[in-house]
Amino acid sequence: MRVVRKLFLLITVLGALVSGKEAQAQLFSPGCDWVGTTQYQYVAPELQDPIFIFFSWLDNPGLGNLRAQFSDSTHATYLWRKYDPAQRQFNIIQGQTDSLLINLERGGYRVEVTVGDSTEIYTAWVMIDDVEIDRLAVWNNNCERLTLALFSKPNNFYEVNSNYFTYYNYYTPIHAPLTVLGPRGYFGDY
Repeated sequence: MRVVRKLFLLITVLGALVSGKEAQAQLFSPGCDWVGTTQYQYVAPELQDPIFIFFSWLDNPGLGNLRAQFSDSTHATYLWRKYDPAQRQFNIIQGQTDSLLINLERGGYRVEVTVGDSTEIYTAWVMIDDVEIDRLAVWNNNCERLTLALFSKPNNFYEVNSNYFTYYNYYTPIHAPLTVLGPRGYFGDY
């Protein structure tokens, strides 16, 4: 009986967490492999933007996608923009007026979701992690166990450390570049 109660409690808590997350998410990314949050310095936690990372392989390239909705899910109009680091601004993406934006390259995206005279603005960063399978190793191969370890590496290490995981703090006048990777780079501890 205890197991049933614990299982029921676990399912209830997980259901509340999942439904709460979906109810509050106004800009999300179906199919992303990892989600993080920007770390804009001196910016309140509620103003931080989501970071969506997609894994990609040379033989199966992946691209990102974003979906937006108005806070109460009312039918809305959408104006999408992409961040241009050279101009330090979000430029309109011509012809994109649907709630779903697909086949996205790396970069920052902003959407203005309008219902009547109310507009909500959401920003997110899409990152694509290009990796290749390096090798598959067999460890502890005996009658009792078999351990397999898959090793991957970035396709272009320099590009990964310098560009692939960069986003920009548009809250500052200079739009300072930041990285998801931290000071130790691609293979650092997170």
